[in-house]
Amino acid sequence: MNMIVHLRTQEICDMVMKDIMPGVTDLTPEDNFRVISLGHSATNISPAATTAKYSYIYVESLNPKHLDSIGMRWRANFDNDWFNVRSVVAGLKSKKRKKTPKKTKPKKKSRKKRTKNKTYHISVKMNKFSDELYKYFKKMKINKKHNFINFISETKGDKVSFTFTSRQNKKYNSDPKWSDIHCKEYKLNNKIIIKTDCDRMEYGKPVKDKSFIGFFKVFVKGYQNLYDYIKAIQQSKLNKKDHTLLFDILIKNQRQLTDKSLINHNLDVKTLHFKYV
Repeated sequence: MNMIVHLRTQEICDMVMKDIMPGVTDLTPEDNFRVISLGHSATNISPAATTAKYSYIYVESLNPKHLDSIGMRWRANFDNDWFNVRSVVAGLKSKKRKKTPKKTKPKKKSRKKRTKNKTYHISVKMNKFSDELYKYFKKMKINKKHNFINFISETKGDKVSFTFTSRQNKKYNSDPKWSDIHCKEYKLNNKIIIKTDCDRMEYGKPVKDKSFIGFFKVFVKGYQNLYDYIKAIQQSKLNKKDHTLLFDILIKNQRQLTDKSLINHNLDVKTLHFKYV
């Protein structure tokens, strides 16, 4: 081994000068020794470690040229290249270091698993549109970890096929106040208030235009999306009569717009609404 070790304290320096090297008077804790043998296979030792673990230590004086090259201040001439500093460490043998607990790497925070989207399919007859959807919503097994449901639909003959998608969603493009929605308000009953017959904006001004497909949009007050609406049905906050008042309007528009399909996209505006595309 070939290690450098500090004398560590002035007390040790004084012991070396008194018991081992009479006549040497200028040792300081900043002086270094080259360690030749410690009786183990260690390959380095820090100044703080010194010789506290050992009953003896053999060291070799550093060559003055080496001392100059590394900028050390100590100079001394020895009769021999080797000397024994037993007396220096005798008082340190009994001092045992407390084992410091190993640092354990912090556990990586496990990412919360995203709940998978769930898809539902159903076909309903146009002449039983509101009734069949109410029954379906009432028994629909919604995921309690989700907060959003929307749908697309397709009309074929006398049937409307729906694909509902349930998932988590916290992002909407806008969250307008009810008064900011430029459509005519209708109070169907105390629970169902809607806005429809929507304006087309022309040069920043609202214009009534029935040829505009957006005219048939239907906004529902008090609900963010279809998930909230279905949950209200399942909690009996909305009954079949409430539901029928709303969905009868949707199917009435669908019959009129034969080349369009009813959808509930609901990612643009944080208010439950239906439109035709």
